[in-house]
Amino acid sequence: MGTIIKSVAFHRPCFRTGILKLTSQAASRCLSYAGLSMANVGMLINTTVYTENHLAEPALSALILNKLQILKVKKNNKYRNSGKIFSFDLHGGSTGVMSAMQIIDGFIQSGQIENGLIIAGDTKPRAGHTLNYNYEDNAGAILLSNDPRIKGFEKFKTYTYPEFESSVISSITWGSGKFRFVISQSENYLKDCLKCVEISLQQFFMKTNSGWDQVDLIVTSQSPPGFSSLLMKKFDLEGKILPINGKSEIFTAGVVFSLKKVFTNGKFKAATNILFVTVSSGITVSLSLYLNQ
Repeated sequence: MGTIIKSVAFHRPCFRTGILKLTSQAASRCLSYAGLSMANVGMLINTTVYTENHLAEPALSALILNKLQILKVKKNNKYRNSGKIFSFDLHGGSTGVMSAMQIIDGFIQSGQIENGLIIAGDTKPRAGHTLNYNYEDNAGAILLSNDPRIKGFEKFKTYTYPEFESSVISSITWGSGKFRFVISQSENYLKDCLKCVEISLQQFFMKTNSGWDQVDLIVTSQSPPGFSSLLMKKFDLEGKILPINGKSEIFTAGVVFSLKKVFTNGKFKAATNILFVTVSSGITVSLSLYLNQ
């Protein structure tokens, strides 16, 4: 039995909106694509980092779950709550979705659940002044399921490089009645990320007895901006990677955005060996091999 990606959704708002509405819409759309409801989901993990009000408690995952239940009732469909939906928040930046995938994969493989929903997204904090916040408002969702016909996720591996822990620093200050939210990023952060990814890939390929020649498609995070293009040029991966470089940065849901693109254009279905490559501050690199056979 393999853990497969059953459906993917990505949502960009036309106007500024709250994180709960954003994430709930993405999750609802993802479930609709799969023809399932929350009654079929055993676990919900929210990896959102930035919200309009710096929400910490209660967990956003619980609010999303409640919102999805309300949406179900509004559609006049009988909602059957299985009573076994476990939800929680997991904050890991651009690699958070990968961590959530690994957790849900473990529960699916052990037979504890049949389907797991991952939600990611960010909205610009509205309270007080922000400095160097360049992340786009968006949300995405991925539904993982079991399938005895497809191997799915074969290997997860995360590498950390604490020597670069100060490359990105987010700070909140409050003084003289004024609130400030500041993100500081080093000039070499993008190059340092690529360096850490290169070292991580060397170790990952050794452990999995694989290499670039055995990879058909690469799905990456979209943070920092330009990462996917730089990775493609560094290893001559044109045709295997879809570089997407916008004016704003897609942070937490970056890998969901990349995945949605290859789902839509048919590249994901046509590929056999798919490599997930994500990088975040720390510096943390999360990799996974997915076998679509």
